[in-house]
Amino acid sequence: MRTQMFIDGEWRDAASGATFAVTDPATGEHVADVADAAPHDATAACAAASAAQRAWAAVAPREKAEILRRSFELMMERQDELAELIVRAAGQAARRRPRRDRVRRRVLPVELRGSRADPR
Repeated sequence: MRTQMFIDGEWRDAASGATFAVTDPATGEHVADVADAAPHDATAACAAASAAQRAWAAVAPREKAEILRRSFELMMERQDELAELIVRAAGQAARRRPRRDRVRRRVLPVELRGSRADPR
């Protein structure tokens, strides 16, 4: 699992090198130590997003739809891992954790079936 920030096309630690612990509130189990962003990191992320937006605006709608569809497919390939991370961070007890299909419907609502953006 990646624990860095993704800024300007690359994974990076917080500028300060600081991290913070993520624990499962239901069990107290340590999940990971992740990058602890500070204002400088947020400024860098905003600057990168602003610069990328100009290029994204020039991308044809059909190509954007294909990129978003591929993003969705990648998330679905890893839906078990994503669902596990989501429920651990929320602290849901194992016996109460939602089934994968429920997480897919409620937490990952990215699919736009029947829309013009749907390249299928």
